[in-house]
Amino acid sequence: MKTTIDPKEIAMNILSANLTDNNVIEHSADQISNFAQEQAMVTRTRQSPVKHKQSTPKVAVKKTVAKKAPQQTEQLVKVAPISSTKLITHLEIGLDIQLQQFAKKLLAKFDLSPETAKANSVGCKYFFAHNLVSESGSSKKGDHQKKKRVLLDRYISYRVGDFAFKLTCLLLDDRDPSGVRFQVEGDPKYFKKTAFKTPNELRPYLIEEDPMGAAHGGQEFKSFDQAAAFFEKLIAKVAPRIH
Repeated sequence: MKTTIDPKEIAMNILSANLTDNNVIEHSADQISNFAQEQAMVTRTRQSPVKHKQSTPKVAVKKTVAKKAPQQTEQLVKVAPISSTKLITHLEIGLDIQLQQFAKKLLAKFDLSPETAKANSVGCKYFFAHNLVSESGSSKKGDHQKKKRVLLDRYISYRVGDFAFKLTCLLLDDRDPSGVRFQVEGDPKYFKKTAFKTPNELRPYLIEEDPMGAAHGGQEFKSFDQAAAFFEKLIAKVAPRIH
């Protein structure tokens, strides 16, 4: 008997697991992998209780013998363990869902249109407007993931003037003890100096030749919720609210 696994369901189980601060993706990749495999463990249908044999009342003329009820055997439903490649895919789906849901919340509160961003960026010589999400409505996939320099690089972004404001979910590799990194980038003046990190500190694999564009650094957070809350505060400073 085959059992299929819905990737989105697995991903959301991973994301909502109550391990630490209700967020499994704060854990190392090994812990993520172990939990995901638990989601696809062998499930069992417990042995059905056997009905007790009831004695047949004696009849003066003829005796009848009660038949034994057949014992139901235990049934195992086996589910193949998730490979590391599929695990990363499921994790990416879950992160994308979180970013999409958060982006919808922001779009309902703030005017994040390219036209408004352009109007608020007068004097910026090389301004290029950012849509918060991709054309399909999903989060954006970073070039470093496309070029396979990192395992996961999903983000949403908005640009005003010389600064790109980004919320990124970054997984460097499957052995990174930090697991998924939640990073917010933007204008340095909105960050505490003690918490602010350069692009090279946020992405330790960068080399000199890597173009930085409108990325000037930012801050790393322990959970998606913390990063999202801070990102929303930044957006409130640079984009008008919808009345």
